This record gives sequence, C-alpha cells and structure tokens, in this order.
Amino acid sequence: MADEKNKKEGLPPNSGKLPVPPLPPMKPGAAPLPLPSGMPSPMGTGMPPLLRAGWPSPAAAVPNQTPELEKKVQELEKRLQDEREKVLLASLRSQEEANYASKVEGAIREVQDKLRRDRRDAEVEEVRLKLDAKVRELEERLAKERETWVTTLQGQTRTQEVQDKEIETHFTMRVQEMERRWLEEKAHWQKVVLSREEELRQAKASAERLKGTEGELQKALADKKLLEERLLMLSQEATTAQAKLKSLEDRERDYFQLKAELTTAHQETRFLQDRMERELQSARLQAKEREDRLGAENERLHRDLEAAVEKTRHEADLEIKRYKAEANMSQAALQKLKAVAAAMERQMAGLRAQADAAARLKQDLERAQERAKTEFSVLQRRWQEREQEIRREVEKEWAAKIPPEMADWRQQLQERDRGWEQKLEGQEREWHQRLEMSEREWLRTVEAEKAKTSMASQAELQQRTARLQAEMEARLQREILAARQAMEAELRGREGRIRSELQGQAAEQVQLLQKEVARLRSQLESVEKHADEFPGALEELRGRLAQEEAERAQLLQQKEAVLEDRRQQFQAIERFSAELERLKDALAQAQLKEQGLTEEKQKLEERLAETREDVKKTREEGRALADRFAAVEKSRGELEQERDALHKQVLNLQDEVRSGSEAWQRQIEQYRRKQEARIQTLERELAAATAPKGFVERVFGAPKSKPKTP
Repeated sequence: MADEKNKKEGLPPNSGKLPVPPLPPMKPGAAPLPLPSGMPSPMGTGMPPLLRAGWPSPAAAVPNQTPELEKKVQELEKRLQDEREKVLLASLRSQEEANYASKVEGAIREVQDKLRRDRRDAEVEEVRLKLDAKVRELEERLAKERETWVTTLQGQTRTQEVQDKEIETHFTMRVQEMERRWLEEKAHWQKVVLSREEELRQAKASAERLKGTEGELQKALADKKLLEERLLMLSQEATTAQAKLKSLEDRERDYFQLKAELTTAHQETRFLQDRMERELQSARLQAKEREDRLGAENERLHRDLEAAVEKTRHEADLEIKRYKAEANMSQAALQKLKAVAAAMERQMAGLRAQADAAARLKQDLERAQERAKTEFSVLQRRWQEREQEIRREVEKEWAAKIPPEMADWRQQLQERDRGWEQKLEGQEREWHQRLEMSEREWLRTVEAEKAKTSMASQAELQQRTARLQAEMEARLQREILAARQAMEAELRGREGRIRSELQGQAAEQVQLLQKEVARLRSQLESVEKHADEFPGALEELRGRLAQEEAERAQLLQQKEAVLEDRRQQFQAIERFSAELERLKDALAQAQLKEQGLTEEKQKLEERLAETREDVKKTREEGRALADRFAAVEKSRGELEQERDALHKQVLNLQDEVRSGSEAWQRQIEQYRRKQEARIQTLERELAAATAPKGFVERVFGAPKSKPKTP
C-alpha cells in the first residue's frame, strides 16, 4: 500500500518505511549531526551528556568500578563508533536514496510534463484540425453560396433579359401599330387631299369659265357700245334721209315711181323681214339654246358647287369630329401617359423610399456593426484585463505557495500558454483574412458580372432604341418628302390641266361670240345698205333693235346674276380652299403633335428605362445589403461562437492550471510533511540509537503518531 501511495504521489518506493540503521559512534571533537529546520535542538553542541548536572557522578556512586567502567566505556565507544559508521552509512544511503528519489521525481515530472505537453499538443492539433475542417466547411459553404448566388443572379439576369425582350417586342408592336395607323391616316388624308384638289380644280375651271363669260360679256358690252354708236350714226343718216324725203315730197313726179319702188321695197323688206325674223328666230333659238345650255351648265355647276360645298362641309364636319375624337383619344392617351407617369413617379417615390429605407438599414447595420465591434473590443479588453488579473493573482498565489524549484515549470507553462494563444490568434487572424479576401473576391466577381450584364443590356437597349428611332425618323421623313413631292406634282398637273381647259373653253366662247358679232355686223351692214330706201324698215328695225337691246339687257342681267352666282361660287371655292389650307395646317399641327407625342413617348421610354435601371440598382443594392447583412450576421455568430469556444478553452485551461497547481501544491505539501516525518523518525531513531533506553522518552517525550496525509 505504501508503495502504491508513493507511486501515486510521485515518490520512490519504500520512502515511507525506510529501515533505520543504528547511528555510528561519533568521533571525539566532531560536530553533532544537523537537525531538520523547525525542530528545537534538545542539547547543545557536541555529544549530549548522559547525566544532567544535578545528578550524582558515577564515580561517586560507584568508586570501586573504574576498570569495569573503562572497559564498558571502551566497549561503548567501539559500539558508538560502529553506530556512527552505521549512521553515516545510513545517512549516505539516505542521501543516495534522496538523490535517487529526486532524480526519479524529476524523471516522473518530465514524463508527466511530456505527457501533458503531448496531450496539449494533441488537443491543439485536434482543435487546429477541427478549425481547419470548419474553415474548409465554411469555404465549401461559401463556394456553394457563391454558386447559388451566381446561378440566382444569372437566372435573374435571364428573366430580366426576357422581360426586356418582351417589353421591346411590345414596344416594337406598338410602334408598328402606330406606323400602320399613320400610314392608313396618311393614305386617307392623301385621298381627301386628292378629292379636295379635284374639287378645287373643278372650281378653278368653273371660275375660269366664269372669267371667260365675263370677258364675253365685256366684249358684248363693247359690241353694244359700237352698235349704239352705229345706231346714232344711222339715226343721223335717217334724219338726213327724212330731210331728203321732205325735200322729195315736193317731187310728185317721182311719187308713183317711189311708190312702186316702195312696194317693191316693201316686198323686199317683207322678204328681208321674214328672212330677218327667221334669222332672229334662229338666233333667238340659238341664244335660248345657249342660255339653256349655260343655265343648265350654271345649274350643274351650282349643284356641283353646292354638292362639293356640302360634301366638303360634311367631310370637314367628319374630319372635325374625327379630329375631336383623335384629340379626345390623344387627351385620353395623354391622361393615360400622365397616369402612367404619375404611377411611375409613385413607383419611383416608393423605390426612393425603399432606397432610403435600405440606406437607413445600411446605416443601422453599420452602426450595429460598429456597436458590436466596440462592444466586442470592450468585452475583449475587459476579458484580457480580467485574464491578466487572474493570471497576476494566480502568479501571486503560485509565488506564495509554489517553492522556487517550480518557477521554471510555471514559466515554461506560461510560455507554452502564450505560444498557444499566439498560435490561435494567428490562426484566427489568418482565417478572418482568408474569409474577408474570399468575400471581397466574391463581391468583386459578382459586381463585375452585374456590371458586364447591366452594361451589355444597357448598351444593347440604347443601340436598339437609337436604331429604331433613326429608322422611324428616316422613314417618316422619306414618306413626308414623297407625299409632299407627289402632292406638289399633282397640284401642278391639275393646275396645268385646269388652265388648259379654261383657255380652251374661253377660246371656244370667244370664237362663238366673234362669229355672232360678225353675223350681226353683216346684218347691220345689209340694213345700212337698204336704210336710205326703207325708212319704215329702219323704224321697224329700231323697234326690233330696242327689243333685242331689252332682251340683251335681260340677258346681261341674267349674265350678271350668273356672274354673281359664279362669284359667290368662286368665293365659296376660295373659302373651301381656305378650309382646305386650314385642314392642311391642322394636319401639319397633328403631325407636329404626333411628333411631340413620339418625343414624349421616347422621353417616357427613357424615363421608364431609367426607372427600371434605378429599380434594378436598388434591388441589387438591397440584395447586396441583405447578403452582406446575412454574411455579417453569420460571421458575427461564428465569431461569437469562436469567442465563446476560446473563452471556454481559456477557462478550461485556467481550471486545468489551477487544478494542476493545487494538485502540485498538495503533492509538495504531502512530500514536505512526509520528509519532515521521516526526518523526525530518523532523529528519534538516531537519538534512540545513541541514548540509553528510556532516555529519549524522558528527554523528548513519547513519540508522536505519524501524521496522516490529506
């Protein structure tokens, strides 16, 4: 049992029950053996006296026994010498055993230190392997998360591209629909313009015909003036002829001859009158036919003009209604666009609010991170201060309790702890650096991919929109130029045709009037030839001329009425042309409005693209913030777990150090007590060996019981 206790306590075997040899006899004059510290020396230096001072000497007691006593003394001296030699041998043996025990204890301590070091190295290696496995696991998780985020981002970019393509196709379809509507409206307006130009050409032709009839009327008035002058001349000639007739009345001789001549003249005049009546009848019929033809033509022109005016008015009303409907539609579309713009502005406001909320969340997150960092730094500083205080207290306790020979072991342990802590801190810093570097690389790759995709999509959209706008503008300009050139060519052709038709009609009417004037002149000339002979015929002719003048006046009035109607028709045509010009201006304004609407649509599309880019950026920023927040929270949780694990490890190490120091203190205290007990037993045995029986009990008292080891 003692051997097992000594093995447990780190002492050599049989250290508790060593055989105590008898002490060798001391040399005369030699110094006594040193007593252990703390024990009072019972005697002075030198050999303790066998008897006290007050006792009677043996010589006085036994005066006659000197030779025996000397023999006994010599024997005792020999025995004492032997005992001294034995004690010296025992002391040497005990010293050797103590040295051996110290060597064994040192070897055991070294073995224990080596085992402890190996155990700690194994624990550190195990912790390092766990941390490496954890780091690899985190790297794998980070790679998986990166791959998932890359796949999600690629999916989002694909969906965004699909949405952009759908939007592009929708806008292209709308643009094609607008182009189709524009072409239909353009064709309709071209038809309307052609019909209006045809009506304008007809109106101009009728106006030219009216101008020709006015020219004919002026010519007829000039002819009337000439005829009036000729009538004045004829009246003067008639007066002269009457004077002659009065002068000839005196000539009765010639009366009968004149009477016969008059009868013949009457016959001739009747014949001429009949012929003139027939000619006048034919002329009246021709004039009536011409008047009927002119009236029918005038009525036809009037009806055509009224129909054209009514048609233009109806078409103008329809166009006004259509323009009003288109204006209402454009206003509704503008209202829709305004509503869409308001909705987009509200969406932009919401997105701005979300961006502000994200910015506030980012600021709160940064403040929370700063607070967490400050709290972590404060906790770390407090923990370090507390650890230093605990270490100082432990060092003080160790310095007070552990003997000087344990200082090296304590220093080695502290150096090992510091090295281990530095190694852990270096591994932790390296792990944090690797994590930050991997996170930065991942963020850079993600941002680069986002920038590439966004730049490519933006450039492609801008190129497509610019190409579509350029194509639309070029197409519209080409169509407008072609339509303008076609309209100008048609107007020039129609104007030439109208001028040629009017010139032909005017030439025909001038020829007819010239023929009629020539016929009337020939009739007047024939009448003038027979005027001297036929004064009665002249009177009759005057009456007929007056009737013809009255008829001509009526015809002139009718012509003036027709001319007034034609002037009104021409004014209506001018009003119609003004209305047509106004419609053209309205069409130009509608085109300008359409251009403004297209520009506004382009601006809205640009604003929509900008809002989409802002939404995309805010979404990406929100996702990046959420990812960063999740990564920060994750790293924060992992750091807190690592900090808790390190704190637990430090506490475990402190407990181990404290328990090890307490165990070593207990072992040292037990060893000290055992050594003191051994020294006391050796002293007692030495005293018992050197002193007579019962002397030690009388001097030192009864031996104490062996102290129990705690």
